[in-house]
Amino acid sequence: MIYGEAIRYDEMEEAGIEPDFDKLAADAYAAMNAYGPDGRTYEEATIERVNGMKEEYGNGVSTLIMFYNATGSTLKFDEITSESGHLFKYEPDRTVYNGQWSCFLHVKTSGAATGSFGRLGYWLQGGVDRKTAWLTIDWETPWSGRNKASASIMDSSLLGGGSIVEIMNNIRNMQARNPFGTSVSVSQNSSPILRVVAARKNLL
Repeated sequence: MIYGEAIRYDEMEEAGIEPDFDKLAADAYAAMNAYGPDGRTYEEATIERVNGMKEEYGNGVSTLIMFYNATGSTLKFDEITSESGHLFKYEPDRTVYNGQWSCFLHVKTSGAATGSFGRLGYWLQGGVDRKTAWLTIDWETPWSGRNKASASIMDSSLLGGGSIVEIMNNIRNMQARNPFGTSVSVSQNSSPILRVVAARKNLL
């Protein structure tokens, strides 16, 4: 489920305007807590929606996942994998534009004393070569124990070519050269909200 006003590079390109991806990202980051037409912020609407999914699901370990796109680029769904548990009813959004929130619910296996463990992946389009940069969100909500979560954006175009030694050196330097970053928070209860903001590093 999508919330927020899209700030799209492709519409600028169609109008013959050269996109400034840093500005697009900054505009989206500034709009993260903007109010929608119903008087709620888009973030509040996202929280309400993912809580509604949880209420619809009922009791049981689950992970309420919400994320915001302030990369300046468009997020295109790649895949979701479940090490333990499964998606509840609603698929992740296929496209999340710059300036938008998205959310979904991941739940434990029915009838089993297990947790909710998974990974979500999106490709970034715009401002980077197609299918070179991707966002991953990982979560571990166990039946018992501490919840864990992480998120990262990697741009494989920064690897370059060359020998194995050169590639390994590039991998070590990649994080410093990567313009993207993430902010992650997860609560410590049996059905936590996992909140991720994907943005340009200078905004976080």
